[in-house]
Amino acid sequence: MSLANWFDKVRELIVSVSKIHSYGCYHGALNLKSSYVFVAGHLKMINLEGFCSDKRFRWPEKDAFLNCILSTCWLWYNEFYFKLRNHPFLLTPMKRLEYADRLYRLTAADPGNNILSSQVFDQYRNWNSKSAIASWSDYMQGVYFFKEKTDYIGTPEDLLRFIRNLFHHFSQACCRPTVTLDELDYDIRYFFEEFVDVIHRNL
Repeated sequence: MSLANWFDKVRELIVSVSKIHSYGCYHGALNLKSSYVFVAGHLKMINLEGFCSDKRFRWPEKDAFLNCILSTCWLWYNEFYFKLRNHPFLLTPMKRLEYADRLYRLTAADPGNNILSSQVFDQYRNWNSKSAIASWSDYMQGVYFFKEKTDYIGTPEDLLRFIRNLFHHFSQACCRPTVTLDELDYDIRYFFEEFVDVIHRNL
């Protein structure tokens, strides 16, 4: 099974389980062989501990998805379902970048209720140190120093703005040849590990 198909199967399973619940029916633990879900006459199975061979698949991202399940299971059912179905881990590179763009606009529109000020994001408060910038790809450095005088001050809010700016620069045809969409998505997830995932979990 390819990585793309694996993501699709996870999403299908979440949707399928939700539909079963909506009819007032329930199932056993999904980690038991005796538990299974039928959709359109076909058995849907998922193995979260399986192996995916895609070289861009990184286990910390899978762990972030599983952590989201554990940390949000106390939510009301509809909220919990939304958290899982729309988790960045299951999105395509383009959808992940578009989602980061929406998150930026959401937080910028309501600065008084900014979750990025939470201690949860303390690990991202030095994201633009000199050593960090030196390790970035040329494309990322080019966007960071796009203006003569940058005004990024190293806060999580600025990191989200920087990710948004990376996407906007990519969207401009004049910038696109220097990096592919997959490379941009990979670099963001590599250098700012789980950042968008953590925002999603804490919304």
